[in-house]
Amino acid sequence: MCMINNCSNPNITSDNYCNIHKNFTMNDYYIICDYIKLKIEEINPIDNNIKLNKLLRLIKYILYRKDFLREHFKLLNAIIKKIEYFYDNILYTILYNKKTEDKLIDLYIKMNLILDDIKIENDF
Repeated sequence: MCMINNCSNPNITSDNYCNIHKNFTMNDYYIICDYIKLKIEEINPIDNNIKLNKLLRLIKYILYRKDFLREHFKLLNAIIKKIEYFYDNILYTILYNKKTEDKLIDLYIKMNLILDDIKIENDF
C-alpha cells in the first residue's frame, strides 16, 4: 500500500510510494533524477512567471532531498548558479516582482547552507 493517505495503489519505491506518488520518495535516486529532468523539460525556457514559479517549487522539492544532494553535489552547484543568474537578471525583466525576489534570496541562502554542510561533512 502507498504511504499517501487514502491511496490503495501498490507501492513501487523502497519507501512505499505507488507509481502515482513516486516523486515523494526520499530514497530512490533514479526516480528523483527522472522527476527533476521531467520538470526541467517542462519549464525551459523560463520566459514567464508561471515557469519561474515552477522552477522555485522544483528547487524546494530538491531541498527536501538532502541525502540526494549529498550524492549529487554538482546538481547543487548548478542550482545555486541558476538562482544567481535569475537574481542578477530578473531585476531587468518582466518576471520581476518583490515576492519572487524574496523567494530567490531565501532559496539561495538555503541551498548555500546545504552546500556548506556537505562540504563540512566531506572534510571529515
